[in-house]
Amino acid sequence: MSIDIKDNYSNSPISASKTMTNTKAPRQKQPDEAATTADKVNLTAMAKQLHKLSSTMSANPPIDTDRIDNIKRAITAGAFEINPHRIAEKLLNLENAMMK
Repeated sequence: MSIDIKDNYSNSPISASKTMTNTKAPRQKQPDEAATTADKVNLTAMAKQLHKLSSTMSANPPIDTDRIDNIKRAITAGAFEINPHRIAEKLLNLENAMMK
């Protein structure tokens, strides 16, 4: 059983690809109106501080490449020691800092 849906205007079946179009043209600015308006952006103190921090972090990434290389060498040599108590302590300190 099939159902044919007819368009109210043309008596032809409506296809799935039929789309609605906006017939209104966008409002055009008058020449003098376009010249006198300008966009303005105000940054809060927090936004300025975040931008400064972002610039500082990109200039000096917080990665100690020497330490990473030493750890890689220790792992490769089988000399890297894992201290589960230190790991647990650091995780608890981090959680406590996040709760404040």
